[in-house]
Amino acid sequence: MSTTPDEKLKFILGRRSIRVYAPGQVSESEITRLLQAAMAAPSAVAKDPWRFVVIRKKETLSAIAVALPNGAMLATAPLGIIVCGDLDAAHDRQLSYLLQDCSAALRTCCFARMLWAWALAGWAFIRAKTECGG
Repeated sequence: MSTTPDEKLKFILGRRSIRVYAPGQVSESEITRLLQAAMAAPSAVAKDPWRFVVIRKKETLSAIAVALPNGAMLATAPLGIIVCGDLDAAHDRQLSYLLQDCSAALRTCCFARMLWAWALAGWAFIRAKTECGG
């Protein structure tokens, strides 16, 4: 039996934003798998200029929720992953490449979450506006 294009793209076409998270913690192995998926994203000239910050502290998530427009959902998330870009590591130090590379890492991370169907805990993904140190 063959699979139609719509069936193959079901996980993309069925994507939804999640703003209410299931209670519970996210295991270290799940975080590692998610970050590995993000780091498997393509980047310009294989520079991999992304950096990730994993946040578990409720106080920090709450502070970020207040600071970010439309970020209120972070206050109830069990985990936050900030995707930062290192401009010095980007191809030709170009901001356009950096933004594309970090966006690809973020998208790959989100696809991995959908494909693995982790239902025990919610995930919050934040794209940082400023550079993070290496």
